[in-house]
Amino acid sequence: MSIHFDHVVQVVKDLPQACKDFESQGFTVTQGGVHYKGISKNALVFFKDGSFLELLTLRKSLNARFLRLLHKSKLFKKWQYSPKYGVAYRFYNRAIEQSDGVTDFCLLVDDPQSSYERIQKEGIFLTQMLSAGRKKPDGSRVSWKMFAPYIADLPFMRSDYSPASSLPENATTHSNGIRGIGAIHQLALDFKDSLTKYQSLLNKEPDYHDSKLGIFKEGDFEYKIYRASSNPALQKQLSGKGIGLYGLSFTGGDPNSFDQSKLHGLQIVV
Repeated sequence: MSIHFDHVVQVVKDLPQACKDFESQGFTVTQGGVHYKGISKNALVFFKDGSFLELLTLRKSLNARFLRLLHKSKLFKKWQYSPKYGVAYRFYNRAIEQSDGVTDFCLLVDDPQSSYERIQKEGIFLTQMLSAGRKKPDGSRVSWKMFAPYIADLPFMRSDYSPASSLPENATTHSNGIRGIGAIHQLALDFKDSLTKYQSLLNKEPDYHDSKLGIFKEGDFEYKIYRASSNPALQKQLSGKGIGLYGLSFTGGDPNSFDQSKLHGLQIVV
């Protein structure tokens, strides 16, 4: 039973423009497709280390308009702690409320049922496990299982895709030299509690921690949790960029070479 970092979700209001802008910054963008029930669609930036960046937008479909009406009427809030609809609230409330930028990230689990049971036993309350899917541009479909903690700043989890998806040739090659996502950065208002929750979620002790920073390592990847009140510069950088105040670090390339106005709120921590 393994659990490891998978991908980052970045909400964008204008997906075609975001794809053009990311391509202008040297990223290879692959069209993902339309999610189950037609509420959202995505494009994907795959990396050689197996991680990826998901550019997600709400569509102008009937179901998406229904969710916007629920949100406007305040009824959507009733879904927040729903076992059945909590995942939908998590994703789409953030997509409606947040400006362009990173709003979530995901862990991949090889045995979703065993992982679900273990995490629940650790005292982290989870939504029901649900089936999700996406219709790809070529008409084929891919599906997976997923679930999420009710704690807003913890990542959600998914199973492998079924059937296993093969990537287009050169999908992971980027002219800017980026090879992968090296770290996720998160500000914690309750630093001690966040470290405890991550320890339970990842089933391991932090590899480093002091009174201001906790680091969990996974090979070359790092989860970095900061005490918000001790990091005013980082807090200013990430403030307003998503529920969890997430930033990320890339491996390879030159992160200082990007035109930030073309990255749609993506916060790169150097």
